[in-house]
Amino acid sequence: MYAPLARRPLAFLGRCSVAFVEVALAVAVLCGAVVVGHDLRQFREWYGDPGTTHLWAPTPAPSPLAEPLR
Repeated sequence: MYAPLARRPLAFLGRCSVAFVEVALAVAVLCGAVVVGHDLRQFREWYGDPGTTHLWAPTPAPSPLAEPLR
């Protein structure tokens, strides 16, 4: 009916180790969210600024006014 006394500490240590892993993962996720979201407002301002050139953006087509200058 009841587990022997010698087995109970092992079960408790197993549960503690699982809880420790879960708490460590939760701390890692929270710290990562703080690090990633720290400068999010500055990133949005930089990304949305029309004067900023982004390397991955397509090259704009030349305007019709620039054609005669060639």
